[in-house]
Amino acid sequence: MVSLAQYPHFLYAFQPGEATRNANGSYIAATGEWKLISACREETNGKGTKIQLTNSETYVFASLIQIPVGAARIPEGTKIAVTAFEVETEYLSDEAWLEASRRVGLVRITGEVAKYDVGRLHNRCWI
Repeated sequence: MVSLAQYPHFLYAFQPGEATRNANGSYIAATGEWKLISACREETNGKGTKIQLTNSETYVFASLIQIPVGAARIPEGTKIAVTAFEVETEYLSDEAWLEASRRVGLVRITGEVAKYDVGRLHNRCWI
């Protein structure tokens, strides 16, 4: 995926799998996977700005993520990661890799979506 200067980062979302049943009728735990959603621009909330969530609570967000129009909507509560460069999705499940990548700036931020807004010019996601 080509990154434009307006959207220099990459947004990934964790897609949880569904539990299945084996031949005995016992449930097998679901495994999920990380998926590249879109190019994006992550902006840290350095001023401590608050937003109002859908349940009328105020929330001090860590980052605002700007996403091009047309990207898939990400439900609130979804686990996401923003990276400076495109990465192999299986790395995002490795905690040791994530920690090392945070230290060098490859992984900009990880967290859960607190609010998602679909706009006319771009979509916005707060974590």
